[in-house]
Amino acid sequence: MCTYFCELFLATHTLIDTICVMDIISIAQVIVSIIMIVLILLQNSTAGVGGAFGGADTAGGVQNTRRGAEKQLLNLTVIFAILFALLSLAALIL
Repeated sequence: MCTYFCELFLATHTLIDTICVMDIISIAQVIVSIIMIVLILLQNSTAGVGGAFGGADTAGGVQNTRRGAEKQLLNLTVIFAILFALLSLAALIL
């Protein structure tokens, strides 16, 4: 439906005007998802096999807190995940 409206107004508007909102949302979703993949892969994962099954890999079950760059990567990942969810909801509504 969006491409129909784009083709309808192609004769009277410039190319920039013909880009539909759905196209912009789709492109933004792809860009945000690629950024999220990179952010997730950059995070340092120290959990071993025991942590995957609910056990503790460290002695005494001590967990290190995230500081500095690790905390910023985590915060950015959360922000981009929320942005991706909002873009998905916008695509669903529109």
